[in-house]
Parts: sequence; C-alpha cells; structure tokens
Amino acid sequence: MSRTQPGKSNDRTRPEQPAKPAIAVSKPERAAPASAEPSTSGVRIGLRGGVTYPVFLETSPGSDPALGFTGGIVFQFGSGALSFQPEINYTRNAQKGVFDDGFGNRTNLTGALDEVEIPLLLKIASGDVNSNRFFINIGPYASYALNVSVNGKTQSLDGVDGRLGFGAAAGIGAALKAGPGHLTVELRGLYSLGDIDNGFNTDSKMIGTQATLGYIIPLGGR
Repeated sequence: MSRTQPGKSNDRTRPEQPAKPAIAVSKPERAAPASAEPSTSGVRIGLRGGVTYPVFLETSPGSDPALGFTGGIVFQFGSGALSFQPEINYTRNAQKGVFDDGFGNRTNLTGALDEVEIPLLLKIASGDVNSNRFFINIGPYASYALNVSVNGKTQSLDGVDGRLGFGAAAGIGAALKAGPGHLTVELRGLYSLGDIDNGFNTDSKMIGTQATLGYIIPLGGR
C-alpha cells in the first residue's frame, strides 16, 4: 500500500517565479554650455586699443616721431569672408621737436593732436567665423581734431580751419578664438587725403601707424 497521503505531493520543487522585466534607465544628456555652441550671429561688437607712431615719408628736420595712443569701439556686420566694420576711436598722434629761439636757447617739445576717428572698413577674412582667422581691413576714414597740446599744455582749436579731415586706412591682423568671441591683433596705417576746408590732396608726408589689441563678441544668435 502506498503511504502517500491524499492531497499531498511528493514533489518538493517550488515552481519558478517569472523574472521581473528589466527597466532601462537612461541618464539625461547634459546640454553643452551655451558658450561652447558656435555662434551664427552676423552682428558683433568689441573694443580696441593700442599705440600710435607716425612714420615720415620724407626727412623732417627738427621733428621726430613719438608714441601716442588710440582706443575705441568696434562694430562688425556680417560673418562671412566679407563684412563691414565701422569704428569710433579717440586717437592721439604725437611728435617731438626742438625749438630754437634764435638766441642759443633750445627747448625740447612734444606736440600732440587729439582727434576722433571714424573708419568705415571692408573686412576680408579667411576661415570660419568661429575659428582663428586672418584678415585685411581697408577703407576710408573721417577725423575731427579736438585739440592740440605742447608739453602737456592743451590749446584750443576754436576758429581753426581744417579740423574735419578724411583719408584712407588699411590694416592686417589676426582674430584668435577666445571664449565667446575673438581676441584681435592688428597693425594699421592711415594716410590723410585732405579736409573739407582745403579739399582733396595727396601732399601728406606722414603715415599714422597703429598697433592694437581688441576683443569682439557676437550679439545674439546661436
């Protein structure tokens, strides 16, 4: 006779429980910082500043070049190979000389002319707008003489003709990608072509050179 009691099973193996479905958890991707995204803005603004130094095209007895300064605000419209770059700059051009009063007394003098300059430049640049670039700037400029100074003593130009002048400017430089914008390095020359009182002329014997550093950033747009 079987000793197995009814209602009980000899199989002690427990039935396998169904495996729980795996839930894939994906971590949200972090968005890149806005500053790392390339800018598509066609409008940029920046500052520039540096030194000026006159280069004489002919020997000028009793007059020598001296360091001055320039600085201002830069705008740029366009992001391709060609763009438009107007500027508003405050510039001081300086010269050194010796004054002889005719009695054997000689005095060293440093004269300076302070002007507001407004270049209207065509910029021709290489490469992509969000990378390092080389560029050439070329175009006309207007200037307005504010005052002159001799050995630091300012003299007014009220009533003097020829205060509003014009000329041509050309420069070469590089724009190095740095943060959201570009660090700019430029060497520029400016040649006077006259003023509104005396008209157009090409008699200037000097080129005003400028060596500047600047920084320019995009306005809006990504």
